[in-house]
Amino acid sequence: AGPGGGGGGGEGGEGADVLVADSDVVWTRDVAFVHAAAPDAGGACRATYNYAFSREAHQLYYDTNARLLGAAGAPLADSAGRDISGVAHHMVLRGDVVAALEAA
Repeated sequence: AGPGGGGGGGEGGEGADVLVADSDVVWTRDVAFVHAAAPDAGGACRATYNYAFSREAHQLYYDTNARLLGAAGAPLADSAGRDISGVAHHMVLRGDVVAALEAA
């Protein structure tokens, strides 16, 4: 099983983790999306996923967050306290979560 409990690791197939990217993303270097994948005591594969975010500070992003999240939609901060927009131009979706959504 791959990192998300699915195929992962580029194997494809049902339950495999999925990389979704904006059509205008250009990869200029190798990018690691999943780290430290290892089985837990029950045999399920656990992993640490990198979260993609940006520091694009456009008011429309913050307005949308506020509409969707209310008071919790205030600008997000990274570990250094700098505002981040939460906009992701690429994201890895866990295969087991995608499969559960498709089954619902």
